Amino acid sequence: MPEAVVLSIGKFDGVHRGHLRVLNKVKELAESFRLKSVVITLEKNQQPRLTTLAEKIALLKDIGIDRIKPLNFWRIKNQSAAEFWKYLKSRYQIFALVVGSDFAFGRRRKGNILWLKKTTRKDGIKLIIVGPVKVGTKKVSSQIIRQLLIKGQLARASYLLGRNYSFSGRRTKGLGLAGKLGFPTINLRVDKNKLLPPGIFVGGLLRKNQRWPALIYIGRSPTFNLGRNLLAEVHLLNRQRLNWLDKKITVELWHYHRPEKKFASPLDLTRAILADYRWAKNKTGGVK
Repeated sequence: MPEAVVLSIGKFDGVHRGHLRVLNKVKELAESFRLKSVVITLEKNQQPRLTTLAEKIALLKDIGIDRIKPLNFWRIKNQSAAEFWKYLKSRYQIFALVVGSDFAFGRRRKGNILWLKKTTRKDGIKLIIVGPVKVGTKKVSSQIIRQLLIKGQLARASYLLGRNYSFSGRRTKGLGLAGKLGFPTINLRVDKNKLLPPGIFVGGLLRKNQRWPALIYIGRSPTFNLGRNLLAEVHLLNRQRLNWLDKKITVELWHYHRPEKKFASPLDLTRAILADYRWAKNKTGGVK
């Protein structure tokens, strides 16, 4: 017989304020009854994602969830609610199931709250339904946060997330165009499923609780008509050389400045970058 657990299931993309209400309840119940907390994350590998699987797991561990089980959504998509419930009970001795008020699973979402109330009552399992987190009249959701990021409303998106939006990547060789204009950048290769909001930002490189302020560009270099996938380029405001830049780099976005723009000439672009640089220095208190 598997050990008893407090369980929750969901996509948890972004691990935002709404998710935190559910996850904190899972942790609280598990600690109260001295049980393990388990979260099953349903992974669809679709674009764009607020959190990659690695980021999501790290955030869930930071919250204090004991066990995290990623499950391929497409493998269970056509299972009935009863079939998926049977699978869960074969894997876990479920003491309590914690879900949001709009939760449902199984083919055609038949495993809704009403179905769960009947089934958990029959099986002697506690069902905890957690209400949504609202800002004004709107429920906090991953979809709203994605839309806010794409629209350049970074401050509001970060508030709903409960933290600054960030992404990670490995350093890759760029074309050196920014360097030729006098602003050398660190070019990052980011997970293709990660949402990268286009625009000019001020933010920071993160490593071991340290932050290095930076001007950040996310876009497609329209002035040079490259037509490539989104690029993520980071220019350190203090131009400091860091000896760990060959490793995985995490970038945090603090403030949104402007959308990317196609300029008539490289000279016009250089002038715009200089203005962006001054704005970023001002935003970070003139860091040296």
